[in-house]
Amino acid sequence: MLPNIFDVPGMGDHYLRENIELLEAFIEGYIPPGTSVKSLQKLQKDYGVSCLKKIYPNSSKEWAVTRVVFVASADQSLPTALADIVRRLLDPHDQATGHFKSNIDLFVVITKCDLVEGLNTSGTTGANMIKQDKFKKMENEVAEVFSIGGAMEQNSIRWQSYVDGRCLNDPYIDNIALKFVRQMMLPRRKRHQVETDKSALLTPQQRFLLKLTYVVNGMDPCQKFALVAVIMLSLFVYFVIA
Repeated sequence: MLPNIFDVPGMGDHYLRENIELLEAFIEGYIPPGTSVKSLQKLQKDYGVSCLKKIYPNSSKEWAVTRVVFVASADQSLPTALADIVRRLLDPHDQATGHFKSNIDLFVVITKCDLVEGLNTSGTTGANMIKQDKFKKMENEVAEVFSIGGAMEQNSIRWQSYVDGRCLNDPYIDNIALKFVRQMMLPRRKRHQVETDKSALLTPQQRFLLKLTYVVNGMDPCQKFALVAVIMLSLFVYFVIA
């Protein structure tokens, strides 16, 4: 069986509640395979943060994330806020047993390693080359943020790519790709049968209640008081006419 792959790019390095909710819903198996990330972000915009588990109230062990691939670039700073969000979502323990609540493998891919002095096999040179000490500092930061200091070789990979001027038949690059695929595809746990009918379709009533909740939460006290007054007046008029 081929894996379900969710690609969540361009979230930015910010502690945003929207990002936390989105990643949590994916990790815990609430989002059906094939669901567009942009459509989920639109739901958050329309109905506010915390709406996803109301719209998708059922989770499936078959949809739950089993591997997280965090991609960082050697020529940029590590997005520490986003990395910390991922780590915190993977770390929760069961209070009764002390065991991890999830069984998820984390893998960090560091790209642009062909620009690191002494690591590239193509003989690339130029002003954009990355000093080894700077790269090592980033790797140490990766190890610290994700708590993989003793398992960097097993949980991270220095990625090199075919770039301009590089031979299109480099066994070193091909071996990196094969190693990555092998580590991602190794069976780590017993799979569960997919449960059917997990995607939730919003009824008009549910859409109205979600929208109303979102609007009311954004009101100040005076606006909420005015809304209650209008509702009470409407009910009074209704019962008088009836």
